[in-house]
This record gives sequence, C-alpha cells and structure tokens, in this order.
Amino acid sequence: MKVALFDQFLLDRGKSKLALDLSLDDALFIASWQSGFCEAVELVTNAISAGERIFVFGDYDVDGMTSASIWLRVLRALGASVDVLIPSRADGYGLSLKAVQQASDAGASLLICVDSGTDRVREIELASQSGLRSLVIDHHLPKGGRAEASCPTVLINGHFSADPMLAKLCAAGQSYAIASAVFDRLEASLEVAVRSSVRQHLLQYAMVGTISDMMDIGPGFNRAIVTAGLDELRSDPVPSLRALLGALFKGADEKIGTSTISFGVGPAINSAGRFSSPEIAIGLLMSDAPGDAEVFAARLVELNDGRRQLQSAMFDEAMGAVDRNRPIAAFVGDDWEKGLVGLVASGMVDALQVPALAATRIGDVIHGSGRSVPGFDLGRAVIAAVQAGILLGGGGHAAACGFQCAPEQWESFRLFLEEDVLRADHGATSHVDMVIDVAALNVDEIGAFSGLAPYGQGWPQPVIGIPCTLYEVAVIGKNKDTIRVNAGFKGVAFRASHNGLMKLLESRGRKAIVIGEPVISEFGGSLSAEMRIRDVVVL
Repeated sequence: MKVALFDQFLLDRGKSKLALDLSLDDALFIASWQSGFCEAVELVTNAISAGERIFVFGDYDVDGMTSASIWLRVLRALGASVDVLIPSRADGYGLSLKAVQQASDAGASLLICVDSGTDRVREIELASQSGLRSLVIDHHLPKGGRAEASCPTVLINGHFSADPMLAKLCAAGQSYAIASAVFDRLEASLEVAVRSSVRQHLLQYAMVGTISDMMDIGPGFNRAIVTAGLDELRSDPVPSLRALLGALFKGADEKIGTSTISFGVGPAINSAGRFSSPEIAIGLLMSDAPGDAEVFAARLVELNDGRRQLQSAMFDEAMGAVDRNRPIAAFVGDDWEKGLVGLVASGMVDALQVPALAATRIGDVIHGSGRSVPGFDLGRAVIAAVQAGILLGGGGHAAACGFQCAPEQWESFRLFLEEDVLRADHGATSHVDMVIDVAALNVDEIGAFSGLAPYGQGWPQPVIGIPCTLYEVAVIGKNKDTIRVNAGFKGVAFRASHNGLMKLLESRGRKAIVIGEPVISEFGGSLSAEMRIRDVVVL
C-alpha cells in the first residue's frame, strides 16, 4: 500500500502524530516534573502572599526580556511590589555583583534571575549574605560551579533534569511554566478580563522567546508553546506585539509563522539591547495602551532598520572572504559592531549549511558569536575550548554560542572546533529527508505537509530530492541572483551566488537530482506545488 508523504516523513523522523500534537496543558504538566519546579512555585507564591518586594533580573536579549516581562506581568497583576533590571550590552552578560547589590538596596527579599545565573556562585552567595532568597531560571550550561551549591536558592535549569525534553527549554519557556503555576494559585480575586490578558501575554511572550533563542521545536514542550502562541498571535495579538507587527510590515498581509518571529519580531526587540537601551523593549512589552505600544514599536523598528543595513555590509564582507571548503565558516571583521556578529554567523549558516563563527577584534581580545547546524552542539564545544585553555571565556547552548579569544589563539580555536565537527554527524549540506518522483510534487501531497508546521530549530521543513531533467534554467530578479528552473516542476533558487547555485546555469538539459523544500504557491487564485532549491547534484 502506498504511504502518503506526510506519514512517511513522520516515520522517517521517528515521530508520531500524537507527539506532534502535544497539547499546551499536557506540556505544562510535563514541565512541572523538573527538579525545583514545586519549590520555585512555593518560593514566589509565598513572597507575593507575604507582601515582600521582588527584584527581577534578565538578560538583554529576547529570551531574557520576554522572560522578565512574563514575571512582571504576573507579579504586577497579583499586586506584588516588583523592580526590574535589564543591563545593557555594555554592562556585560549575566548576573553581576552590582545587580545583586542594587536588588538589596531596593529592599527586595526575593531575586528572580532569568536567562543567566547557573554558574554565578559569587553573586548568589552575595545575595544570600544580603538576606535575599534567589530563584535562578536558566538554560545555559555551567562553565564552573552551580549557584545552588553554595547557598540557599532554587535553580531551574533543564540540563539538570532527567527528562531530555526539559533541557531544550529556554528561560522564557521555563518562566512561562512556573509563572503560570503561580498565577493559577493566586488569580481567584482578579477579574476575568485581567486573567485572560495576563495569560495571553505569558503565552505569546514565551513563544517569541522560544523561537528567538533558537530552541528545538520538535515534538514536545517547546512545540506546544510555539504552536499555541502563534495561533493566538494570528487571531488576537496582545497590544505590544500588534503594534510591533504593524510597524514592521506596514499593514502588509504578513502570513505569521516562525519566520515572522525569527526575522522580524525577535531582531526588532533585540535591537534595543544591541544599539540603545533595553528599556525601550521592556517599555513595549509592558505596554497595554495601543498608543504607547506604537511609540515604542516605531523606535524599535527604526533601530532595527539601521541594524539591517550594517548587518548586510558585514555579511557581504564575511562571505567574500570565508573559506567555503572548511567544515566551519569563520571570519574576524575589523571594527565590526559587536552586537551583530551573532546575526552574521546565522546568515553564514543559512548560506553555507555548516557551523559558523563571526567575530570582531576589540583591543587585544576577539569577541565572537557562533551558530550551529542540527547534530553539532556548539555550546558544549565552546565550553570544552574554555576548559582546554584555548578561549578566554565563552558558553552557550546547542545552537548558539558566545566567546572571547586571544588573537594568537584564533586559529587554534577554529581547528579545535573543526576536529569536533568532523567527528560529529551534523547532517549539513545536501541532507535529504526523502526522494520522490516529479508526479508526487503535487498540491494534495505537499499541502498535507502544513500539518507538520511550525518549522524551526530542531524541526526543519522537509527537504526532498527529485530526479529530473533541467529543461529550462534562467536568471531572474533585479539583482540577477535568483534562478528559476523548469524540470517537469517549477523551482526557484534564491541568493544563488551566495549558495553556490549559479552552477544551475551550466546544467541546462542535464539530468540531475534537485534538492530543496516543497512549498505551495498561489498565483491568480490557483495553487501549485513548487520547490525552493537548496542544492543540485548533476548526474
């Protein structure tokens, strides 16, 4: 019996439809299994009930700011006295002694630290000595000791859980689960409209943080958050995200999906921490009045537009110089904007399908960021390089990292990572989920793939290969960088010069296997199945 492509795809990835459709309620129940969850809920609930002052500290990226906003939304709705601190990029990453002192000076008795803190032993010790209880919600691998080892604190980090699914949660996902449980306990006195608004903000912010921090959205907790959050964002966006979407797309009919967050909402929120003050992003995320939200959103889009122009120039420079034959793409720019190196690395991964490092030299130190491909844990590799004395510092998670390197150690660091990559099966260039014939690329079969969405880190869009003859190949577009193919089906290759696909022009009339992502295209009211070409193997 013929198996539908949809079912074959799930079978090949070892997943079931049931796992794919995990409900949000079931996901929240699973999250409550992790070590420290109940203690965290008790800690915050008791602090609110006792009228204690609470201090929220978050990182300056999207995960940190959405996590902090989740806690601010819950705590303020429940009448808690709360302060928040999001340091600027100039202040450096992570919980600092200065921030702990600020929390103590504010009269707080509970410190909630999100998206950092796992290995901040000295800082948590100071908090304890200052009379602060601490709740650390983090997802980064520790480079040294664990904060909970030295003083009373509750540490939530999925890497220390027995369930591997929980190791894939970012701070926003963790905060969503814990803050929701706190809210469940104490919401009874609130009006129904207030309860509904808080829950909407929590879910939509957790979704934004999860996608933006490149978390694995394969079947499990993260996927449940992302699916439910995107559904809500499409039907009833909270005022802050409605304003930001409006400012980004200027009323255009944007089909909201993971890419809307990855390439639109997330970078715009991040631009505050990169080029200005995180207070602008927090101001947006905490806005309820449409007018206020629109002011903050306009400022973020202005910052983001400047970011895109600078990032494009940096990316072009890197791609023009990088050695494309090595297992890792790596480049150090001169006087680059430090806050953009991660985005440049991400673009290099998209273009070359190998792990990538982008960095800039500041004084006597190279500051960089990396992005990975499925199957290669870049964060662990960077921590291993720190422990081996190759790097001055660094850390991260499976998909992304940050690092500091002495210039004389740069080549050693790159070789260290390349050896790791060559040992790993990271499924890079020309990975194919299935090979099909031309007739199978039709609206019914490919349309059914919509049930596999949303796609993202850990759950990429299906990649197919089609044996065919390249009947027609033509360059189109203003920049002459897009190639249209007719091979018994229609296919298009974007950014062909960057992706090594100009070779299609030399292959007219040849037999080949065209590799890419199947998509449904609509033109003039009719639907057709086409392919976005990623690679071609000429036979």
